[in-house]
Amino acid sequence: MNLKTVKFIKLLILVLREGVRPPSLAVLSSTHVAAIWQPPAVPNGRIVNYTLYLAPNVGVYTGLSMSTVVSDLSPWTNYSFRLSACTQSGCAVSPEAEVATWEAPPAGLGEPRLGASAVGQIFVEWAAPRSPNGVITGYELYRRALNYTSAQGSVSFCFWLLYAGRCVSCSA
Repeated sequence: MNLKTVKFIKLLILVLREGVRPPSLAVLSSTHVAAIWQPPAVPNGRIVNYTLYLAPNVGVYTGLSMSTVVSDLSPWTNYSFRLSACTQSGCAVSPEAEVATWEAPPAGLGEPRLGASAVGQIFVEWAAPRSPNGVITGYELYRRALNYTSAQGSVSFCFWLLYAGRCVSCSA
């Protein structure tokens, strides 16, 4: 190997080691992630744009800013992001950075279904929420008397479920 080849290999190692670093990610909410990045240590020319990709290959930002907020993400979901830094000559892409969005209240819980199982007893059932958006730790079933007629002796109740501290449905 001659001296020119050795210098080229050292430069190539430096460029690879100092390439585009992955973005730093911070979860802001169950649906928002902040991404910030630094320019490459060796840009090999003037940067004309950065592109932030959501894996596998969806561009969520293109421009010259050094940060962005990615919105409309799903709660309780793992995401991978890559950053591309481009010059007039081409683009270099960072390794992936991963993040998981926070939990959110469940969505899509239907009304409880009621049935008479025996005289004086009511059977109540429900389906799991369509979008749990995290770990369901329990359900709470509540009832409230709606009508009471002492002459007829009849009572009707409203039943509702609570999870994550929200009233989600009522069935009379």
